Amino acid sequence: MRKVLGILVIVILALSMILGGCGGKKETVESQSSAPAPVSDDWKPIQVLGHAWKAYDKVGEEKEPWHTADYHEGFGMASDGGWQLESTLCAWSGDLFYHLSTYYDEGEETKKIRFLLTCVDVSSMEETVIPFDFPDEEGRAFEGNVRAISMDAMGDQVYLFLAQYDEEWYLLHYNCIEMGRNQESLKITDFAPQLFGEERCDLWELPCGFTSKDGDVCFIDVLKKRLELFSASGELKERRELLDIEGTVWVSLIGRAQDGTPIFQMTDWNGHLSYVTPEEVTYLGNSYVTFSCLDDEGGMLLWLDSDLVRWNVETGEAEKLCNLSGLQSSCCMGIRKNSKGQIVLAYDEGDGLCFYRYDAGVAQNTVTLRIAAFLTDSYLEDCAADYERTHPGVSVEFVEFDNPFQNSMALNRLAEECKGENGPDLIRFTTMEQAIDFQGGGCLAPMSDLLSAETKKGLFRCVLEMGKMGNEVYAIPLDVSLSCLMTSKENWTKDAWTLKELMDCLAARKKEEPDLERFMTREYATFDSQQLLYELCILNLEDTPFVDFEKGNCDFHSKGFKELLQFCKENADKPGNNYDGVRTEMISQMREGKAFAYLFVGGLASYSSVRADLGKDFVTVGMPAETVQGFIASSNSFMTLNAFSKNQELAADFLEYMLSEKCQVKYGAGSWVRKDVIESHVRERVTHVIYDTAGSEGKVVEECLFQMDNRGASMPLAVDENGDSFVKEYLELMDRARAHSTHVEVQKIISEEADAYFAGAKTVDEVADAIQKRVELFLKEQ
Repeated sequence: MRKVLGILVIVILALSMILGGCGGKKETVESQSSAPAPVSDDWKPIQVLGHAWKAYDKVGEEKEPWHTADYHEGFGMASDGGWQLESTLCAWSGDLFYHLSTYYDEGEETKKIRFLLTCVDVSSMEETVIPFDFPDEEGRAFEGNVRAISMDAMGDQVYLFLAQYDEEWYLLHYNCIEMGRNQESLKITDFAPQLFGEERCDLWELPCGFTSKDGDVCFIDVLKKRLELFSASGELKERRELLDIEGTVWVSLIGRAQDGTPIFQMTDWNGHLSYVTPEEVTYLGNSYVTFSCLDDEGGMLLWLDSDLVRWNVETGEAEKLCNLSGLQSSCCMGIRKNSKGQIVLAYDEGDGLCFYRYDAGVAQNTVTLRIAAFLTDSYLEDCAADYERTHPGVSVEFVEFDNPFQNSMALNRLAEECKGENGPDLIRFTTMEQAIDFQGGGCLAPMSDLLSAETKKGLFRCVLEMGKMGNEVYAIPLDVSLSCLMTSKENWTKDAWTLKELMDCLAARKKEEPDLERFMTREYATFDSQQLLYELCILNLEDTPFVDFEKGNCDFHSKGFKELLQFCKENADKPGNNYDGVRTEMISQMREGKAFAYLFVGGLASYSSVRADLGKDFVTVGMPAETVQGFIASSNSFMTLNAFSKNQELAADFLEYMLSEKCQVKYGAGSWVRKDVIESHVRERVTHVIYDTAGSEGKVVEECLFQMDNRGASMPLAVDENGDSFVKEYLELMDRARAHSTHVEVQKIISEEADAYFAGAKTVDEVADAIQKRVELFLKEQ
């Protein structure tokens, strides 16, 4: 026991430094109101003990609205890497919010534990963070046999309930460590003998410990439905059975009554809701309450559905204060009122603590950021919702159009909207060609200077290139896809892959492989002649032998182009053959030698999956190209800026936010535009154990993960048969990728004229000559 106490005293001396005052301010986003609105006079003191609580029948509309006053983020962040988050605990005491994070590091022999204790004053928003390890008596790092079970705070004291256990996960000691602003108030009490006697207790069966009034300590065992109250010296004062509490429950401390009595919330999946104190069960009911807490006057604040509600337990009246739509209840750490009369929501979304503070009264000076989008995607919508939540006073509004197609009529109407008083600030296009067409009216503003140097440095080189018109960036992609071919190693004999080499290789393989049915395959794709022409020529038009945009000449009446047209007609999927299918069927065609090449278009996640499915006998090659290896970058989401917008500064901030590491990690979904985000969030060869159905045999496997937050959320990335990932390979290809060709008028000419040949209306010579004449004329006029 002396060894344990020695370990813990060293820890306490480090921890007690935190309580000498919180210092250091974090960045905040505040509303544009000149001063906080006054707190409502309707909040009268409520005596929550000594009488039966009255349930609410319905929730009335707010008498006085509440709104988000400000948002603060970036608290409680570990300053060094290499440690994985295991668990978190939190506790409130007045204006002080305490957050304890447990981190682990899987060493070669042992698992090492360290803690990060954060103290945030939710009135001043000042913070202190103390990282610490558990050293043994010789100063070495403790070998991980310590776990924080629960945490509490009252007055100037913080209480940690720490379990020490042996290698078989059985409890050795269950210590309550009391820490105060002054070291003379420090105290350690081991409650294991009082709670369990000689019984061997599994670590997972421990009750949660909390402090009570008069220095007592309370333990709640949700498995056994039991509450035990001990004196400050460790003597049992009362043991109570909680048999009225239904279901498998979760317990949380919601606050303390006016006399210091702790009140606990107990809930289960079936909506059973209970409130108990060490002396009595004060309420049994049915309500899907996510969070609740006592305010300063004794009223109950409830997170009920998507609303923040105040419940008067004496009268049963309930009133909605504001809507919490868009906030994730699963990431909320609790709700409290601070000494300024604000309601504070503490959050841990995996990238540090953040706080929303609400004021009573009507929000002022709301600014609306308007986005025109014929079609929205989840990334844009999620980023917009996040931006609204984290930027009080800003509303993001999507401009809807009756015509979902971005044709000339719709674009003309949009151009008129852009020049109007309430025109959109940002416009989202699905292709760069649409943005180029739209810019003919001069409605787009340059964007290269809107992004920070840090963001531009983190982007793939090709990303800003994709949004260029001439030498200026007029569009910024929100996702990026790599276009390339995957084929058998037998087909790939050199680093270059010109169009002629590809056609010759396919012809040779057809003679050798009688089962070769298709030239190109891809999930949910039947390739007609026009699609093949697009992929082989139009997609990468600048690197074909048929046109030189710098010199202003073309060669579409050449033998090579005519052979390409014939190739596309001969190797298109035959009409009536249904090749549409899931990827596994398309992969089977490749592996069985029925298809020559697999057309890949996508981001890292899908690239890894396809490469793993194809296996070691296949390689990734570029699209046909004359001078470079034809790896092509494209996007389905381009953001542009209205040149007539009055909110260009706000629009620039929103663009920066959408491309931030935070949004890329949370919402990027595998098609990330930032190379630095991939490099810093991919975890190679992460090991875990898979158990059989009986749960007795475990198999250790390795996998590659994209770490989405520090709370354990991750996206698995496929690996090869040796456990190696395709991340390095993908990054190298993206470094070599170039933006797909965006010469809209020339692309249209080729497509329009080629249709006549593919339909049998004209000969290949007639079509080639028509394309040559039209493109020559276009180039001369430029």
